[in-house]
Amino acid sequence: MKDIAAVIIRLLGLLAAQWAAFWAGNIGYDPEGGANIGAGLLAFLVTLVVAFVWAVVDGRGSRRVGALLLRWAVVAVVLGVVSAFQAQGFGVESGLDMTSLRSDLTGLAPFTAGLVAVPAAAGLALGSLLARWKRSRG
Repeated sequence: MKDIAAVIIRLLGLLAAQWAAFWAGNIGYDPEGGANIGAGLLAFLVTLVVAFVWAVVDGRGSRRVGALLLRWAVVAVVLGVVSAFQAQGFGVESGLDMTSLRSDLTGLAPFTAGLVAVPAAAGLALGSLLARWKRSRG
């Protein structure tokens, strides 16, 4: 149960960070100007950085690197799937376009999962190395 809670907390944290970055990137943006690519790129960058930093903290606080890798892999996959639905506003206003959803599940979901999994793995490795170094120094 503790691991499920940890996954949910990380998912909510990453989603909140994405939303805040996207919102900040849209401040002053004219919606009639087309898609705001900058806001999306900012959200991707924030997702990457938050996953990395959070994983460094996780890696420093635990010796269970394998369990942490699995936890972050689950977070990455679930966030990837959520991103496919999020791209359509969760279907709230006009329902889900199944063609777009299939495309997002095969393209956007793996991309988003990679934005979490790769920096999280690097963060866990760095955090684990920092923890070992600290233990060896006394």
